[in-house]
Amino acid sequence: MSKYLIPFKILSTNHIIVDAAVNDVNGKFLIDTGASNSCIDLNKSEKFKLNYELSDEQASSATDEIKDTYISKKNSLLIDKYHINDFDVILFNMQHVIKSLLDKDE
Repeated sequence: MSKYLIPFKILSTNHIIVDAAVNDVNGKFLIDTGASNSCIDLNKSEKFKLNYELSDEQASSATDEIKDTYISKKNSLLIDKYHINDFDVILFNMQHVIKSLLDKDE
């Protein structure tokens, strides 16, 4: 097993953020240690060049605001020197999550 040292930041909300690239597009990503899948906001699918289809994956959250989920397969992920060429990601509308984080960070 390989080990990697990954630089990260901790926000005032105590969320962990890393710089990463999905499909060669840079972004900042929240690390959710309780998540069962890697997820990206459905509204960012075009930015990160994600082709997707409806998923059977059931998403859970503290609210009932997650309706449909989608899956995008065989993407690339780069975090510092760690690279995956066959990275699957779940997509759903995360606007309520983003709003909640912004509200907490004020």
